[in-house]
Amino acid sequence: MGGPETAGIVVITVVVIQGLMGLIKYIIAKNNSNKENLNHNSIMLKLNDIEDSCGMTDNQDFWLHELHKMHTRYDSDGTPMWYVPRSWAETQKEIVNQLRSVSEVNMKMLDIIERLERRLEQKQM
Repeated sequence: MGGPETAGIVVITVVVIQGLMGLIKYIIAKNNSNKENLNHNSIMLKLNDIEDSCGMTDNQDFWLHELHKMHTRYDSDGTPMWYVPRSWAETQKEIVNQLRSVSEVNMKMLDIIERLERRLEQKQM
């Protein structure tokens, strides 16, 4: 690149940056003026309008608050109470397998007990 091209790029870059800085200053000033215009009463009126426009029944409102309370509860480790760990399904599979094994052992023991009863009955006769 030659000198004039580089100088042109630098000038354009500076102009763009100055324009963006001016835009940011304008947005900040506008935001500050909006904050001064808002007061507590106007915020409450807006919240009431939002609630009215939602059209929720008292029952729906109650359940929404209950859902919110449930999601804000945490255990002693700081984990949300409603959280179900991904490993939970795997843990349940392991429990089912263990219960299946216990059941099979119980069935074998029952079979052994029944055979012993039959032998005792045969000896008593």
